[in-house]
Amino acid sequence: MNNTKKSRKTFRMSEDLKDILKCVLIWGTILIFASYLLADAEILGNVKQQERPETSVMIGAGSKLEKDFICQTSRLSGVELFLSTESASVTGTFRVTIYQDKEEIQSWQVNRLTISTGDTTYFRLDQRLSDCKDQKFRIVLDGAEGDTGVAAGVTGGENGIQILAYRSISRPFPKALVLMVIAAAAAVMLVIFTFLKKKKIRTEVLFAIVYLFMSISTLAAIPAFNSPDEYSHFLRSYEVSRGYLTSEGNGGNDLFSYGRTFDSGLIPDFSSKEHVSLWDIGGKINQHINTEKTQFYGFGNTALYAPTSYLPQAVGIRIADFFTDRPFVLAYGGRIANMLCFGLIFFLAIHFTPVGKNFIALLGLVPINIQSANSMSADALALALTVAMVVFVLYMRYREKKVMRKWQLGLMYILTGFLCLCKVVYMPFCLLLFLIPKERFRSRKNYWFHVVCAGAMILILSFGWLAIASRYLCESQPGVDTAAQLTGILKNPVAFVFTFVRSLDAFGTAYLTEMMGSNLGWLNIPVCNLLAVGYLLILVLQVSRNNDMSEIHLDLPAKVALGGVCVLVFGLTFVTLYGQWTAYGYDKILGVQGRYFLPLLLPLILALKPKKFAAGEDGTPWGLFLGAWSIDLCVYATLFVQALCQYR
Repeated sequence: MNNTKKSRKTFRMSEDLKDILKCVLIWGTILIFASYLLADAEILGNVKQQERPETSVMIGAGSKLEKDFICQTSRLSGVELFLSTESASVTGTFRVTIYQDKEEIQSWQVNRLTISTGDTTYFRLDQRLSDCKDQKFRIVLDGAEGDTGVAAGVTGGENGIQILAYRSISRPFPKALVLMVIAAAAAVMLVIFTFLKKKKIRTEVLFAIVYLFMSISTLAAIPAFNSPDEYSHFLRSYEVSRGYLTSEGNGGNDLFSYGRTFDSGLIPDFSSKEHVSLWDIGGKINQHINTEKTQFYGFGNTALYAPTSYLPQAVGIRIADFFTDRPFVLAYGGRIANMLCFGLIFFLAIHFTPVGKNFIALLGLVPINIQSANSMSADALALALTVAMVVFVLYMRYREKKVMRKWQLGLMYILTGFLCLCKVVYMPFCLLLFLIPKERFRSRKNYWFHVVCAGAMILILSFGWLAIASRYLCESQPGVDTAAQLTGILKNPVAFVFTFVRSLDAFGTAYLTEMMGSNLGWLNIPVCNLLAVGYLLILVLQVSRNNDMSEIHLDLPAKVALGGVCVLVFGLTFVTLYGQWTAYGYDKILGVQGRYFLPLLLPLILALKPKKFAAGEDGTPWGLFLGAWSIDLCVYATLFVQALCQYR
């Protein structure tokens, strides 16, 4: 008897030991990967001197640009130059040299292939200089051989002489400190996860806890105005919060000619492409809106969106506005509201869906989705609404056995209205309403009544807003001719198909990694592709499992409808960007980003999964969730490093 108890106790202790070892292994793996990410990362810190470019000039044979500066820091690890690739067809070289007084410190031979994809290119000294405060340095760009295909940012000097724009870089933040922060976050993550696993909580609760943990991390790792077009999203949200449904123009014909006049000081005084750090936020946190002056703010790229796309952000801004007139606080109010709205919709979708609970949860935790949800972007609401529409329709088809109640009918119209107003390309999702059985309506007559009403609402809202938004259309890229592009598709559809195929061949891999979050921030912070591929693998593994479904047999009409919607949205996305973003006559479609296809993942896997699913509502894949959480943590560790970098 005693021996039996002893053996059982020993067995339990061994299992506990296994769990501890697993946690230690995962924690160590995160630290090792974080160390790998930090190995080549420059935690640039306090940069007290820079000259941002006023314009740019092509670097060609005979080019010579210089800049003298007095170092204001005790240490110097390198310089950044504002270089950009202007042509992909040439690869001529040029030289960058740093001098201390008259002595050459280091030289780099550069061509187009070595230019960073971000705002600047960093030239790191092999040996960091110390005790260099108040010493004179010179940066020289010369020795160009042929056409380089690269332009350099410059400022205007005396007598019209162009001076090289630059940043001098010091490194006051030790990598060990950043690694300690990541280690602490990983430890907290594992403690929480171990507790949740023992409690065996529902999938939607697990999603909510992980999502809130990563959202808090994201708000620190991606400061305000450091997401794509966040300035414009903030201004459009602010406009909606003031009760304006449409924007106005100032007589111009570019993206910044449409917007609205507000009090000055509404946004901080750094350009939209500039790196925004946590230190910048701290320095501007006390900035107030100046009610004595007004100015026109242009945000034509977001004026195109319907006001419903910014309703959560507008509510958050309005609530924050009751307590303060600080723009940064208003921005974070909008961000938090957007985050809560996205999380709530996904929580309810996971709770009510008859199929794909775990997949939806993992979809909501994709790194780029977390960034979108914790920014002012309208993409988060668009994705959440597409998921909600799919779940609602499938619930009504397979779970609900009674006639729809009034609140369910109201929800149907709300989802439909909001979805067709978010993005026109997602309008085909509304066709899924035909999957709701006629038996869910009071009578056949009542069914056709709602079909007509829903159809009329979709057409009126979609094309009505399209007519309103057409006034904000303008040339977004050189050479774009929307009318000619669309006419060309109708006249020669075969040629467009070949253009479409060439685009997939050239950018297909990039679409997949971008869909997971290979480039975050202003799409200028590259994330290790291994992380993006890792998260994609997690989704594939989840799809391959059979315990994510609950005895639901998706019939052929449902599969055809779900697959057809995917094809329509996929095609419309390429057609739209071919007309709005691609220069006339170009042989590939430009402007397509992988994140545009995220709403297609759920209906696509449902359409392609085998017909028969195994029961498994309690089959939470804890390993996959832990893997997803770990990848998210590593991704946002990368962004946190960038957020520590201060530029003045």
